[in-house]
Order: sequence, then structure tokens, then C-alpha cells
Amino acid sequence: MVRLRLLAPHHQNNVSRSLLCFTSVALLGGLVNTPVSAGVNEGGTLILHTNEQIVYSSDDVYCGQSGLTFCMDADTMVDGTEPAVFFLLGAFHPDSFPRVLGVTFGLDYDANSINLLNWGPCGDFELPTTEWPAPGEGSAVTWNSAQTNHLLDVYWFAAYSDDPATIALTPHPSQGAFFADDSIPSRLDEVAALGSLGFGIPGELPCAGGLDPGACEVIPHDALHSFLVMPDDPVTSHLETLVRVRTTSGVPIANSFVRIEFVPEVFLCASAVLTGVTDQNGEVHLVAAGGNCVIDRPGAVLVYADDVLLRSFDNVRSPDFDRVSGDGKIDLSDLVSFSAQLHGVEPPLCHDYDLNGDVDLGDFVIFGSVFVPAAHCGR
Repeated sequence: MVRLRLLAPHHQNNVSRSLLCFTSVALLGGLVNTPVSAGVNEGGTLILHTNEQIVYSSDDVYCGQSGLTFCMDADTMVDGTEPAVFFLLGAFHPDSFPRVLGVTFGLDYDANSINLLNWGPCGDFELPTTEWPAPGEGSAVTWNSAQTNHLLDVYWFAAYSDDPATIALTPHPSQGAFFADDSIPSRLDEVAALGSLGFGIPGELPCAGGLDPGACEVIPHDALHSFLVMPDDPVTSHLETLVRVRTTSGVPIANSFVRIEFVPEVFLCASAVLTGVTDQNGEVHLVAAGGNCVIDRPGAVLVYADDVLLRSFDNVRSPDFDRVSGDGKIDLSDLVSFSAQLHGVEPPLCHDYDLNGDVDLGDFVIFGSVFVPAAHCGR
């Protein structure tokens, strides 16, 4: 179920404009499931950005106040717990020639953590779903004439959160995430990537034609859903971290500066290699050598490429954990700790390397690969 919304009183008195806008939405909704590829808006993304210079007031409308000139300068993290104003923008490559007449999108967030205070579209017409902007809902925004800005104000929101939380852009629940141009009928291009905004934690920033965190890989940690560290002498399996840096279209990005940051609780070997530059394949091999265990700590490990956040891991696991901390060597103390969790004497926490809720054969293989050769920190 949807509800129609004209965005200004004079539009309600201007039949021709209203019909034009409604026609745009009708075209958008009628064709969204059969998009034509390679339109003028191809490769465009939707991002979220906060302007923390704005002091929120319930009486204001914030369209045009994002203060953003370049996509890569977007701020995807709200600091503090005061109400913040943030913006949904369409982002297009500087060499492209966008012509946007409409866009569809949705939102996902934890309504128990993030409190939306106010919101509004920056187009000429809006057609939201019934419960918008609740989680899982969506909206469509159209303009009376084609928008050609490479950074296009689509929507604004005001919200706050007392705890670390993320609000993410998603496809519209029934219409997907698409840009419509001013052809007749509208030519549709699927949104190439969707960004997010964090409260107290970084969000994701997929700039068009540029580095896209969602297209990047951090191996093996993505598959483990946790960051795995271990001593590096001798070199064993799962030791190296392979970071692949890609654009929204999957093109490798060479010469990208990649770095890994850990919270102080993680013990790092002096030989750890936490920075590097990608090769012609957009890849770099790093050695996050160390130990210890960090559980459910937002931002325990941050992986960046050219200062763009690729990943934020809340958990660090290591075979080098002696019930107290890591000490840079795998020995009998670590085996005692691992065995207690393997056999259920202790909860499956720090030695549950793949975060599947159990210390099992897969974790045993990883632990054995460093215990047998008595892995320790190199020099």
C-alpha cells in the first residue's frame, strides 16, 4: 500500500505539474521490473552523508544544505548522541552526464536504536509506502525536470541514537533501487551501490565509479565473520590478510593505500605488516600477526583503503589466547584454553574462529596448524 504526497501547496493547484509528476511516477513504477541497461544514469549510487555543522530544528527543511561537493568527502559517521541531520544523495561519476527524473529506494535500521525525528524529500513529488520511513519500507521521489547534478539531493532525515547503530539504504520493497531518466517512457538504470550511515561507528560510502566497499574483499575474515590473528613464525595458513580493492563495477583499483587498525587490546607482533599498496590487480597482502580475544566490540578492527572504510569487525579471535591475553606464542597454555572450549567446559567464545557458535573441527584445524609448529612472533 502506498500514499501519494505532493510536496508544495502550489503544486496542488497546478494540475499540469501534478499530472506530469504523477505520470513520471507511473512510468517509474510500471517499468521498474524491466529496466533497460546502459542508460544515462548507469553507474550512479545512493549514499548517506551527515553535515554535523547543522543544528537540528524541527521547523526547518534541509534540502540543499548537505554541504557536500565531492562524494569521497562524505561523512558517514554521526558523532555523539544529539540529533543529527543527514542526507540521501545520488552520486554519479564526474565524467558522466546524468539526467534523473525519478529514484526508488528503501531503508533498513534497528528502530529500537535509531530514533527518526523528521524527514522530507528534495524532489517535486513523493510516493512512499504506507509505513515509511519505518525499517523495510521505501519511497519514490520524482522531479518535474531532469536533474543533472553529479551529487543530487534526494532526501533528508533527522535522527539520533544513544548506542552504536547503522542505518542503511536498501532497494524499495517492491520497486527496487533505480534511477529513471527523462525519456518517454523513462529509461531505468539500477542503482549500482547503496551506502549507509553509522551512529558512533563508520558507515559505508560507495562513490560512483570509485572505490566501493561492498565490491571489495577482506580475506579470510569476511568468510569468518570475525578477524583472525595469529603469530607469524613460521608462516601458516590463515595468516595473511588479502585485501582486494574494487570499484562499484568490480574494476580493480591499483595503488590504493590499505591499512588495518586494531583496538589496543589486540596484541600485535613487532613483525606485523598492517599497511600496503595494491598492485595492478587491486590486491595487497598484509600480515596482521598477533593474538588475544575481543568480543562484540564495535570497530575492534577497521580496514581502510584510501581512507575509505572497507570493513568494521566487532570480533577478534586468535589461537594465541591463554584465558587472559595473547603472549606472542602458541604453547600448552593456549591448548588448555582451546581444549576447554572444544569440550564444552567453557563457552565457545575466543576459540570460535568462524563465529558459528561452536568450537568444532574447523576451529581445530586452524588451531592445530599453529600449535604443531609452535608458532610465535617473528622479529
